[in-house]
Amino acid sequence: MRKLWPVIVLSLVIVAPAAASPQGHDDYNIMVPEKAAKPRAHQRRGSSVIVAPTPLPPPLHYLPPPVQSDVAPPPVVAPPVVAPSGQLVPSPPTYSPSGPHGTESYQDRAVRCAHEAGVNSGAVGNPSAFIGSCINQ
Repeated sequence: MRKLWPVIVLSLVIVAPAAASPQGHDDYNIMVPEKAAKPRAHQRRGSSVIVAPTPLPPPLHYLPPPVQSDVAPPPVVAPPVVAPSGQLVPSPPTYSPSGPHGTESYQDRAVRCAHEAGVNSGAVGNPSAFIGSCINQ
């Protein structure tokens, strides 16, 4: 029986795929081209007359938004800065303070002081010392 076992398994391996695939059926051949579909007749839908959209009725109650006038507050002018050379350097106005409630933030002050040091370079003397004293004022 032990010698017969490999022969049975080998014969099943050979016979099983042949029994599972049908012979002579074109339905299982993937290379057969599909049948062409019949062309469908075009059917019109809707009206052939152009219909213009009707305008919407006016609103029953309409309140225009109130007119708001934005008045910009005057620019804040910082006090003049004493340069390391002993001169008073006037501060330009701050036009766009970005701090809370329109106050000048640390970054605004640092930019303003660096700008002042560049504009008044002759009166400032040492720009680094001027920027430091201006920021810490």
